[in-house]
This record gives sequence, C-alpha cells and structure tokens, in this order.
Amino acid sequence: MTATPPAFRHPPGRNRASLRIGSSAWIAPAAAMLGLLGCAVPDDTGPGHDPPCTASAVLMEYNPLGALVTARCTRPVDLQVAYGEAGDLDRSTPVRSAGVGVTEVEVLGLRPDRTVELSVEALDEEGAWEVATLEVAVPPLPDAWAGCEVSSVLDDPPWTADEVVCFPAGHDEAHRPLRCFDRSGETVWALSLPEGMQAKSFRGLDDGSLVLVGGNSNRAVLVDAASRVKSNVTSFDFGTTRYAHDNIDGHDVSVIKDGPWTGMVAFLTAAFDRLPSGRQAVGSGIVVFDPVTREVVWDWSLHGELGDGEPISPNLDCSNPGNCLYVNALAHEVDEDDRQSFWIERNNESQIHRVDIESGQVLWSLGSGGDFRLVDDLDAADPADLPDEGWPTAPHGLVLLGRSGSRVRFMLHDNAGAGLGGEDPGFSRVMEYEIDESTLRATIRLAHGGPDAPLEARWFSPSGGSVQLLPDEVAFLFLKSEADLFVSDVAYPEGSERWRIACEDWRDAHRMAWFPSLYEMR
Repeated sequence: MTATPPAFRHPPGRNRASLRIGSSAWIAPAAAMLGLLGCAVPDDTGPGHDPPCTASAVLMEYNPLGALVTARCTRPVDLQVAYGEAGDLDRSTPVRSAGVGVTEVEVLGLRPDRTVELSVEALDEEGAWEVATLEVAVPPLPDAWAGCEVSSVLDDPPWTADEVVCFPAGHDEAHRPLRCFDRSGETVWALSLPEGMQAKSFRGLDDGSLVLVGGNSNRAVLVDAASRVKSNVTSFDFGTTRYAHDNIDGHDVSVIKDGPWTGMVAFLTAAFDRLPSGRQAVGSGIVVFDPVTREVVWDWSLHGELGDGEPISPNLDCSNPGNCLYVNALAHEVDEDDRQSFWIERNNESQIHRVDIESGQVLWSLGSGGDFRLVDDLDAADPADLPDEGWPTAPHGLVLLGRSGSRVRFMLHDNAGAGLGGEDPGFSRVMEYEIDESTLRATIRLAHGGPDAPLEARWFSPSGGSVQLLPDEVAFLFLKSEADLFVSDVAYPEGSERWRIACEDWRDAHRMAWFPSLYEMR
C-alpha cells in the first residue's frame, strides 16, 4: 500500500545533509513553538549535479505523530519520503507529484518518543535525487493518557504493519479527541483540536481530510491531511433552509461517496418547524452540505410534518418530541435505479427508516412494529416467523454492505439491554440483516453476542457503538463504548475473537474505523 518502488529509492549518499527538529510538548499548537526548523540542500547528488528541490520539515500542528515536509522545486518532479528509525527506512509516503514551487508531503505514523529519519527523494525523466535527509524528534505520550492493551489469539496474524484502528478518546482533557493505533497497540496518530472540542464521530473525505462532530458544541471541524483545521461549520452556516436547524448532532456524520452529491457531507441535526396549527414540531434533521462552496443542497426533518400538515409518514408517531429527536446513525445510498436515499436509525423507537431524497417520504420502517416481517428464510414460499427479540432494541452504527435489486445487507451494533447487576454486564450484540424490499421480509444473517452468549463473552455498551466488516469479509470489528472501552476483531462469520484493544476510562466514542493505512483514511 505504501511500499517504496525499487526504481524510485535513491540509496543513502555521502552528501546527505541532516537537520533535527522536535518538541517535548503535546500542547497544540506545537508548530507555533517549533517554527520552521530545517532545510537541506545536497550540492552534488543526482544526474548533472542539479538538485531540483530543497526540503524542510516540521512536526504537524495538531498531530505531533506526523511531520510535514515542504519541498521547493524548480521543475516538476515526483516526490516521496522514505522514513524510519536507526537507519532503517522501512516506510514511505505515497508518491506526490510536485510542480514548480512549493509542495507539501505528509509523513504519517511516527512513533512516540523516537528520533525518526526522513529521506526526501525526487524523480523525473533525468533520474533520481536524494534531496535531503532530515531528522525529527517525536515527543513521548503524556503520562496522563489512559493506557490501552492489545491481546490476540493468532500465532500468525494476517494484518499488516500499515493498518490502523481509530476512535475518539473521550471527554478527559488529557486525551486526544481522536487516536489511531496499529495492531501492536502503539499510538501512531493523535489529533487534537483547538478550544477543547471533543469528537464523538468522524469520517474521511477522498482528499485525505476528515470531518469530526462532537457532543459538546454545535459545530463540526474539517481537518486537512496535514491535521490542520480547514474550517468550522455550525448550524449558523446553513443559511436559509426549509427547516430551522438548531444544532449539529454529534452522534454521526456521513461523507457521500457516489451519486450527484459525491464529496458532500451529511450532518444530523435537531430541526424545528412551525406547523399551521401554531405548534412547533421538533425532530432529528439531515443537512447535506458542500464543504467547498459551504452551501446547503438539501435538508429534511423527521418530525412528521412538511410544514403543511401532511405527514412524512403515517407510520411515524412524533406526538412526543422525544420520539423523533434521537437519530444516532446515518448512511447514504444510491441504488441501481440511481435513486438516492438516506438510511437512519431512530434509537428511541428502535427502528430503521429509509428516506427518499427526492420526495422526502419515509419509504419504509424496519424493526418491531414496522413494515417488515422477520423470518427464517427470505426465499421460502412460507417462511417461519422469528421472535421479535431478533429485532434491534437500541441500534447504533448502521453500515450498508451491499444491494442486489431489492435485496440489501447491512450490519449494526445493537446496544440492547442493561444487566441485572452483579456479574451480569447486560448484553449488546452485533447484528447482520438481509432484507427484501419487494416482499417486506427480513432475516438475520449474523448475531454475535447477545443474551445467549456465555457470561464472560458478553458486553454492554450503554451509549455509542459501531461495527465495520473488513474488505475481504473474513472479519469484522466492533466498538464497545463508555467505561472499559474496547475494539474487538472477530472472525466472520464464525464469531471467534481474533484481536482486541482495550482502553481504560474512555467514554462517549460513538464510532470506530479501520483503515488499510493512515494514508487511506477515507
């Protein structure tokens, strides 16, 4: 994924120039204290003794486990940074095309409390150069940070050195709002944000930037690939919309990956509307926001009225505002007929709804009391009904896995029920369903955990929780939130745990994400 092409790598030469940068502090902004601390220009390397670039580096402002290399080139070249410790440059950045002028290269995954060597290399039709060799002194993690421990039952694990697991780090100010760990349990990415914003959920955009939403403020933060804050978004930035959106909800956020809204961000909100009767209706809303133009392209509310007394869906009872105010997951879909919709999870009613974007109508409701029949076999002429206990009771972390015609697979983390005290932790579970929209039938493909699991294998997540099926479908990961937070890697579909990272005193993390590398956080 980030391996260095053999033809690109320029072997260490006798004219390498070294500079050292570093910081002993983890208080943002680190770069303001560091300044620009390095520039190296070899005078006789490469073809024709004509180095095309100079280079310098600083630790990233809000993520001291990353470095930002700035190259100034006199002609177009391809740039790559090889990096490592103790002379072993065993990692490298993706190749970056550089034009004339200034180009930045993000170097990610630096380990804490290490001195890391960076070899900046350039390639064009004339040959390869080692532009500069720099050193960065990465500070140690603060002592106050909660510890995390890794366990694995595999003698020969299949994961790579590059893959990471990321999740928010709770409300304690000593913690970073978002941290990423490699499979050994080492922190390799640690993002802080200004003004103490806490992150509950996050998503990656295709350009390497991130959008984060938190539970302690009416705002989202967009952070670029160099961990710099690009912009803040609050509900006041939405301007004139169909509904009044009073707050950005931190339970989830979605980045749209296909269709006409590709690259836009969908926020959950609290939405208000004044009905003809004079009553103000309140419900969870959705705002589709263009992060480039900062314009709203579509908005919606669940509260049951469209402003003219007509219900969005006769099946939704929003007479009690609390029934329609707690939506905790959001997923965008473009089906095979190019029809756009959002899938949402309504926690208080334990239901999932599919919302048609063109009409604003709720197409169906799934769950106890909804439109679907829960059965043992979607293909049977006369399938047997499954008990209502098979429906989710506190759904979180909805993930769409794929569609074929009217058949759709999806997974979720069902927070389910608290225990009775003592040694009984209660039970949460990971559920995979398949539905057929043409017959309004649903079936269970996977149930991991739950009340039938052995007591020692149970967990209970009182708030938050998410799940992700790995790309090769050999395993899934899920997040148990709140106290004694952990992320578990479980063989799919067998259900045996392969790996776990457990962290002390973390809470309120609503989303976890696995990435093949820090350079592919999208």
